[in-house]
Amino acid sequence: MHITVVGGGNSTPIFAALAADAGHTVSILTRRPEAWNKDDIGFVNEDLEYMPQTELRTKVALVTSDPALCIPQAELIFIAGLPIHHNPTVLRTIKPHMDMSRLGLGLGLALGLGSGSGLAQT
Repeated sequence: MHITVVGGGNSTPIFAALAADAGHTVSILTRRPEAWNKDDIGFVNEDLEYMPQTELRTKVALVTSDPALCIPQAELIFIAGLPIHHNPTVLRTIKPHMDMSRLGLGLGLALGLGSGSGLAQT
Protein backbone atom coordinates (compact mmCIF):
# COMPACT_ATOMS: atom_id res chain seq x y z
CA MET A 1 0.00 0.00 0.00
CA HIS A 2 1.23 3.51 -0.77
CA ILE A 3 0.72 5.84 2.20
CA THR A 4 1.26 9.59 2.10
CA VAL A 5 1.73 11.30 5.46
CA VAL A 6 0.91 15.00 5.31
CA GLY A 7 2.56 17.23 7.89
CA GLY A 8 5.85 17.83 9.55
CA GLY A 9 5.26 17.77 13.28
CA ASN A 10 5.98 15.25 16.01
CA SER A 11 3.58 12.53 14.87
CA THR A 12 4.77 12.53 11.25
CA PRO A 13 8.05 10.60 11.71
CA ILE A 14 6.34 8.18 14.10
CA PHE A 15 3.51 7.27 11.73
CA ALA A 16 5.79 7.29 8.66
CA ALA A 17 8.38 5.04 10.31
CA LEU A 18 5.79 2.58 11.63
CA ALA A 19 4.12 2.35 8.21
CA ALA A 20 7.42 1.93 6.34
CA ASP A 21 8.61 -0.66 8.87
CA ALA A 22 5.37 -2.59 8.27
CA GLY A 23 6.29 -2.83 4.59
CA HIS A 24 4.29 0.03 3.09
CA THR A 25 5.63 2.53 0.56
CA VAL A 26 5.59 5.88 2.37
CA SER A 27 5.83 9.47 1.16
CA ILE A 28 5.86 12.57 3.35
CA LEU A 29 4.28 15.82 2.15
CA THR A 30 5.61 18.76 4.15
CA ARG A 31 6.25 22.50 3.75
CA ARG A 32 9.95 22.05 4.46
CA PRO A 33 11.27 18.89 2.78
CA GLU A 34 14.82 20.17 3.13
CA ALA A 35 14.53 19.62 6.90
CA TRP A 36 14.02 15.87 6.36
CA ASN A 37 16.25 12.98 5.30
CA LYS A 38 14.19 10.33 3.48
CA ASP A 39 16.86 7.76 4.33
CA ASP A 40 16.60 8.37 8.09
CA ILE A 41 13.04 8.68 9.40
CA GLY A 42 12.20 7.47 12.87
CA PHE A 43 11.77 8.06 16.54
CA VAL A 44 12.91 7.12 20.01
CA ASN A 45 10.34 4.95 21.76
CA GLU A 46 9.78 5.66 25.44
CA ASP A 47 6.87 3.21 25.82
CA LEU A 48 8.40 -0.26 25.80
CA GLU A 49 5.04 -1.80 26.65
CA TYR A 50 3.75 -0.58 23.30
CA MET A 51 6.77 -1.58 21.25
CA PRO A 52 9.83 -3.48 22.51
CA GLN A 53 12.30 -1.48 20.39
CA THR A 54 13.82 1.59 22.01
CA GLU A 55 14.25 3.26 18.63
CA LEU A 56 12.91 2.79 15.12
CA ARG A 57 14.80 4.19 12.10
CA THR A 58 13.87 3.48 8.51
CA LYS A 59 13.66 4.95 5.00
CA VAL A 60 10.69 6.40 3.13
CA ALA A 61 10.27 6.64 -0.63
CA LEU A 62 9.87 10.41 -0.90
CA VAL A 63 9.83 13.65 1.09
CA THR A 64 8.37 16.55 -0.91
CA SER A 65 6.42 19.79 -0.76
CA ASP A 66 4.69 19.04 -4.08
CA PRO A 67 1.36 17.21 -3.67
CA ALA A 68 1.40 16.21 -7.36
CA LEU A 69 4.35 13.91 -6.60
CA CYS A 70 2.77 11.93 -3.75
CA ILE A 71 -1.02 12.32 -3.58
CA PRO A 72 -2.15 10.71 -6.89
CA GLN A 73 -0.65 7.29 -6.09
CA ALA A 74 -1.59 7.29 -2.39
CA GLU A 75 -4.03 4.64 -1.22
CA LEU A 76 -4.09 6.17 2.25
CA ILE A 77 -3.50 9.83 3.05
CA PHE A 78 -2.82 10.49 6.71
CA ILE A 79 -2.84 14.09 7.92
CA ALA A 80 -0.62 14.33 10.97
CA GLY A 81 1.80 16.62 12.67
CA LEU A 82 0.27 19.96 11.76
CA PRO A 83 -1.89 22.41 13.67
CA ILE A 84 -5.59 21.60 13.34
CA HIS A 85 -6.41 25.05 11.95
CA HIS A 86 -4.25 24.23 8.88
CA ASN A 87 -6.35 21.19 7.93
CA PRO A 88 -8.89 23.03 5.72
CA THR A 89 -6.09 24.66 3.70
CA VAL A 90 -4.19 21.39 3.42
CA LEU A 91 -7.31 19.54 2.29
CA ARG A 92 -7.99 22.18 -0.39
CA THR A 93 -4.37 21.86 -1.55
CA ILE A 94 -4.36 18.08 -1.91
CA LYS A 95 -7.94 17.65 -3.19
CA PRO A 96 -7.12 18.41 -6.88
CA HIS A 97 -4.55 15.59 -6.81
CA MET A 98 -6.85 12.96 -5.27
CA ASP A 99 -8.61 10.43 -7.49
CA MET A 100 -11.90 10.11 -5.62
CA SER A 101 -13.07 7.30 -7.92
CA ARG A 102 -10.32 4.96 -6.73
CA LEU A 103 -11.58 2.20 -4.54
CA GLY A 104 -9.88 1.92 -1.19
CA LEU A 105 -8.65 5.50 -0.97
CA GLY A 106 -8.67 6.45 2.70
CA LEU A 107 -8.07 9.71 4.51
CA GLY A 108 -7.08 9.76 8.16
CA LEU A 109 -6.56 12.62 10.57
CA ALA A 110 -4.55 12.74 13.77
CA LEU A 111 -6.44 15.29 15.80
CA GLY A 112 -4.51 16.99 18.53
CA LEU A 113 -5.33 20.17 20.35
CA GLY A 114 -8.33 21.99 18.97
CA SER A 115 -11.27 20.41 17.24
CA GLY A 116 -12.27 19.13 13.86
CA SER A 117 -14.98 21.77 13.41
CA GLY A 118 -12.96 23.55 10.73
CA LEU A 119 -13.05 20.41 8.59
CA ALA A 120 -16.77 20.75 8.02
CA GLN A 121 -16.14 23.96 6.10
CA THR A 122 -13.85 22.25 3.57
